[in-house]
Formats: sequence, structure tokens, C-alpha cells
Amino acid sequence: MSKSLIKQDKHFLEFPLWFQDGATAERKENGMTWKDLDGYTYKTGYKPPVRTDLIVLLALLLRSQSQDWTVDLELSRYELLQDCSFDTTQGPYWYERAKDSLERWMHVVVTFKEFYEGTERMRSIQQFHILERWELDKETGRLSIRLSENLIGRIKSSKYFKLIDFDQIKSLRSPLATRLYEILIKTFEGRNQWSCGAKKLAAKIPMKEKYPADIIPKIKTAVGRINEKTGLQIQLTIRRPKRGKAIFDFEKLESQPKASAKTQESPKEGKWKPQIVDVPPEQAESFKELLALMPEKEQAKKTLRELVARKLRKEGPEFVRRNILYANEHAKSNYRVYLTKAFKEDWGEAYEDDIQQIQAAKQAKQTAEEEKRQREREEQRLEQEAREILQAMTPEEKETLEHEARSRLEATNPSMLQGSFASAALKIQMNALLIERLKTFP
Repeated sequence: MSKSLIKQDKHFLEFPLWFQDGATAERKENGMTWKDLDGYTYKTGYKPPVRTDLIVLLALLLRSQSQDWTVDLELSRYELLQDCSFDTTQGPYWYERAKDSLERWMHVVVTFKEFYEGTERMRSIQQFHILERWELDKETGRLSIRLSENLIGRIKSSKYFKLIDFDQIKSLRSPLATRLYEILIKTFEGRNQWSCGAKKLAAKIPMKEKYPADIIPKIKTAVGRINEKTGLQIQLTIRRPKRGKAIFDFEKLESQPKASAKTQESPKEGKWKPQIVDVPPEQAESFKELLALMPEKEQAKKTLRELVARKLRKEGPEFVRRNILYANEHAKSNYRVYLTKAFKEDWGEAYEDDIQQIQAAKQAKQTAEEEKRQREREEQRLEQEAREILQAMTPEEKETLEHEARSRLEATNPSMLQGSFASAALKIQMNALLIERLKTFP
């Protein structure tokens, strides 16, 4: 077994022991509580651990496992920092950060409503601390650390575990890529494909981003980093079944070199097979982006790639883009023939005009709604101001206003001054008169 492999219970990969949003974690100096829909609860009375703290914890777990699962560790801060591959030449920063990390883990308690043992689900509440205690000898710089016996015992006896490569996790550096890597290596145990909605995955990680448009580019970048830095190679396809929704289709590639997996946004069919097509160097990036717009099963076809390259050279990227989008929406069969006709007649031009009209109508509707909201807010402001003016009036001023209001009602709707609602109608008219004056003399 490699010296960098760590046995980890899959529950601690599925559910977060740490949080990838470092800025938010720093603001939670008095602690926080985080709950998952599956009944997992995470509590900390101090700053939540972040990726740096994960590296510290994994270094401690690796030492524990290499020393026959001991819960008591003795080492110097320098040795701990070396295990973590932190730069010890940066003065006292990392030495203080190591202490802060231990303090963070001391304050963490995790609670599970149920646990898996192999394939069996154990319906029992289980709760763990991460550290029981730690001590630093100021004279020698030696650390004495006691890990939670429940935590170490759980990992040691677990039948629901995964061996994770500490060196690969350290090489990722990116917090989001690291957290996604944890989820994927657990999820791909025994299968090669997994689909997850963008919002659901963001909540699972968790991410501060709430909308697919913000989530997608970050996940794509994280997958690219995983492909580059680890042995896990992922093909990511993004489906968009309707506006405001996106689904990630992850596929584990068994025998593909690092960094060769691609990310596409299209129905999940086929794989990317690079072909050499003659395009000017300055259009190479546009060519790739345009191909990525097409259904994935069409992207590897040489005739289509040559067609796109030819039209790109002759007509430019905007012409090609709008006709590809048109063909994507309207081609029911024989995509190549349909796209060729779209290029010939420039069907995408009218399609783009339609889209622009729809967007313009939508924008006009949004503008009208905003103007309506502004008018309503202004009316509310005037009504409030009129009430305040009325309350501040002297009895003589109120009597004058009431007389004017009565005269207005007698001239326009005298029946309002009769019956049990006369007093209310008079007050409403007085308020209306004040609002008129405010509009005239703001």
C-alpha cells in the first residue's frame, strides 16, 4: 500500500467535515450550524475548518493509521507542517495557523441520523468529536494531540470506506476541486456514471452560488483541475432541460490520459474525438467554442467540422454561432443536412431576431413591472407622509382641511357623507388632498 493512502469512512467524504468557502468561514468566529437534508448536522463553536484544516486532519489521520491506529500523537509543529507540505520558510505564519487548525477541529461535532455498515443501513444516531485535546510545549515546540476515539474507531472498523491518496488531494490546491473530488471518489465506487442537478450539487458541497449560471463555470473549472492533478479522469456533460435548471452528468473514464477529458454542454451521447481542421490560429479558440455548441455526437464528424471551419473563415463566428443554435433547436434528424441548409439560407438571422424580440419584450415587461413597483413605493411614501402631516396639524389646520374635504365630497359624491362610513370617507378625502399637495409641492 502506498504511504500516502488514507483509509476514510465514506460518510466523511459524502458529508462535509470542512467548508470550501474560506471567506465565510473566517467571519464565523463564534461558530455555526449546518444541516444536510439527509439528517447530517455539523456544529462548531469556533471558525469552521477549511481546506487548510482538512490537510492538517488528513496528516494526523495518516500518522494515526501508520502507527497502528493510535489516538495519541506526539510530534513537533515542524513535522506536522512538513506532513502537510506547507511552506515552513514563511516565518511564524504556518506555525500559528497549525495551532488555529487544531483549535478549529477541537470545536467540531458532527451528528449522523443513520450510518451504513457495508451495505446495511444502521438506524442509530451517532455523534463524533474530531479532536479530544491538544497541547503545545512552548519550550520544545512539541505537540501532544489526542484524536477522538470514536472517530478513529469508526474509520478503523468501517466496511463502508475508501482509500484516498493524500498526495493527490494536496496537489489539487483548489478548495472547490478538493471538495468535489471527495464527493466523486466516493460516488464512483462501483459505478462509472452519476448525474446530479446543479443546485443539488451546490447544496451538497456546499457552495455559496445558488443559480446554475453561477454554479456551472465553477464546477467545470474544478473538474478540469481534478483531471489535471489526479488519477481520477472525468467526462462532464451539462444538460439544460429547461430555463433555470441544469444537470451535471459525470462519467468516470477508465483508460484516458490526464487532462484529456473534455467538458461539453450538450445531450450526453458519444465522446469527443479531436480532428485536425485547417483554421487560422487567431480563430482556433472560436472554432472550439463553436463546436462545443453542437450536439456532442456531431462534434467528432469530420464533414461537420470542416463545414464549420469553412463558414467560420468566410462568414465569421457570429454567423456560424446563430445558425448552429438554430439547427440545435429545429433539426429533428440528419443534423448535418439541416445545418448545411441553415448556413446556406442564414436561417439563424431571423431566429436571432426572434430571440432578440423575445428578450426585448421580456426586458420591456421587467421595466414596466419595475416602474409599477416604483409607483407603488412612491404612493406608499406619499400616504405615509400625508398621515404624518395630518397628525402634526393644529386643530385649526385640521378644521380647514376637513371643511375642504367635505366640500369636495359634496360636489363629487355627496352620498359618501351619509351613513356610518361618513367619518372614514372624510378622513380618506383629507388624506387624498394632502397627497395632491405633496405631488404639486414635493
